[in-house]
This record gives sequence, structure tokens and C-alpha cells, in this order.
Amino acid sequence: MNFIINFLWKYKVENYSHDEKIFYPPIKLSTFNTPKANAKNGTLAYYAPWGDVVMFYKDFGSAGGLYELGEAIFGKEDIKGLEGMITIKKVDKK
Repeated sequence: MNFIINFLWKYKVENYSHDEKIFYPPIKLSTFNTPKANAKNGTLAYYAPWGDVVMFYKDFGSAGGLYELGEAIFGKEDIKGLEGMITIKKVDKK
């Protein structure tokens, strides 16, 4: 998936539903060879039908068109309170 390059910018976070925050990258992301998501608290996913990136702060499960991007390494408990502009960057697990 080509999302790493896209995450070099800042994004405006929006509330959606009762378990997630979303933002829209400037271009549609490729889902080629990307695993389907089984979202839980801290999952970062891409919802291809709408072209938004989703940050879950509660367990969700799966949905058609929902692809796994990664997970929050720390701060899962802070996702629910996110608002305004954010920057997401890749961190390698050690």
C-alpha cells in the first residue's frame, strides 16, 4: 500500500460513529496486497469505498472494503479525544 508517502502531511481529524475517528488522504490509496482489517482499539485502517483512513478507539471487527494499515504503538487511549490537525508517521516496531 502506498500510504507511507501520503502520511507525510497533516490531516484534519473528524468524528465518525461511536468508535472511530477519520481523515481523508489527498489521493485514493491502493489496496493491492493489503490485508483486510479485523479492527480493534488502536487499529489504523483504510475504508476503500469512501477513501478515508480510520482510527478505531473501540473494538469494531471487519467490514467489506476495510483494510489494515497498522496500529497505534502507544496512545490508543488518546484516539477518542483527537481533534483538529494531526500528523501520522511510520514507526518500526522493535
